[in-house]
Amino acid sequence: MTKLYIDVETYSDVDIIKAGHQRYARDPSTRLLLLAWALDDSPVKVVDVAHGETIPDHLMAMFADSAVEKWAHNAAFERAILEFVAGIPCPPEQWRCTMVHASSLGLPSSLGKLALEILKDQHKLDPGKDLLRMFCMPEGGGPGNPLNEPRWPEFVEYNRVDVEVLRSIELKLRVFPVPEPEWRLWALDQHIHDRGLPIDMPFLRAAAALGESHKATVMGESRETTGLDNPNSRTQLLQWLKDSGVDVPNLQAGTVDALLERKELPAPVRDALEQRQQLSMSSLAKYGTLLEAVAADERLRGVFQFCGASTGRWASRLFNAQNLPRGILKEHDLVPARDYVLRNDTQMIQMLWGDVSGVLSSLVRSAIHAPKNHQLVVADYAS
Repeated sequence: MTKLYIDVETYSDVDIIKAGHQRYARDPSTRLLLLAWALDDSPVKVVDVAHGETIPDHLMAMFADSAVEKWAHNAAFERAILEFVAGIPCPPEQWRCTMVHASSLGLPSSLGKLALEILKDQHKLDPGKDLLRMFCMPEGGGPGNPLNEPRWPEFVEYNRVDVEVLRSIELKLRVFPVPEPEWRLWALDQHIHDRGLPIDMPFLRAAAALGESHKATVMGESRETTGLDNPNSRTQLLQWLKDSGVDVPNLQAGTVDALLERKELPAPVRDALEQRQQLSMSSLAKYGTLLEAVAADERLRGVFQFCGASTGRWASRLFNAQNLPRGILKEHDLVPARDYVLRNDTQMIQMLWGDVSGVLSSLVRSAIHAPKNHQLVVADYAS
């Protein structure tokens, strides 16, 4: 089968690490800068979109041709950029991914590390973080900044070499092919991610705002309890505990839980540790993560990576949807608790359940919410 190797370089105002590639690709600020490609063993060509070059008709025809197998490293990103930025339909059944292929063999998922691992005498050209910041991120000003232009040929070469490396890696990996049913499963995974999870945005915004205001309140109470400028500082709080007669090696959750079980603990120390628990509750940060990652159509995408775990299973990305807290609420409490969050009624939440952070943590999973006239059906394999 004819193989088309592809790599793109892009600019966006969006932080892809925080938002994920799907939200990144759908943002109006995102644009295609370079598109490097090669057909089978032909020389690599680069389309300089940023400087006015257009994707040639014969390449567009190959994108539309189901007989041409498209290869990229982390193909989910290339598919999203080509589809939502360049307007090129990219059905996943026509695509293959060297990152998935490498991961299935227990090899590194990073293109650079993978190249060093299996090509040995070759390696991916490292442009340095300064080039990526210069052309791909808002703080660098992008390719329109005259100060950047002298290094543009270097960036074009980086894009070209990526495809050279991609092709060399694919040639090595094809000796150990991914079974065809697995590629069909990956294509299904891509369709699921393209659709995304529906998010209840009014609730999400209300929960995030309540979480921030509650955190500020607890921080003020903790300052009053400890007299510290930043009681959320591990170093400052450990020293304060030591000065208060409680010498502990760390403030990990298990250590704090064990301390709170001591009946003889002084009241100020108990208050400070309970406040620490609330300030360090990681599940509350998930609301902020969701706000960054949800697209304009109120859908969350890219939260699982196919074959991302060493076992070959999916791995969580962005906000770890595989490990959402069960929380403190009973099932019959969920709907009224959500209503109080929507009304920003901290007083009722504290009166009924006594723990605002615990309630918000319990409600994270309820942000994934079926649209009107639909049901959200959850299933899981057992054993």
